[in-house]
Amino acid sequence: MAAGKETFEKFLNLYTAAPFRLLESGLIFAVIYHALNGARIIVVDFWPQFGRYQKVLWRAQLTLAVLISIPGIIATLRPIY
Repeated sequence: MAAGKETFEKFLNLYTAAPFRLLESGLIFAVIYHALNGARIIVVDFWPQFGRYQKVLWRAQLTLAVLISIPGIIATLRPIY
């Protein structure tokens, strides 16, 4: 049973290392961006008149994705004690 605990500890140390935390921060942003992109596409599909505002909608989507991601990224990058 001790081997399982040692393996878990090694995995935990690896997963909490800086490179993995940076990658996880990128994943947080990617998931939020993807969700908002789907919402933007739904809006344009249901209301075609918004199709001419694609650039504005994309900028709003990107801005919202950044703002929504910031708290999660901060929590992910915060040092673990």
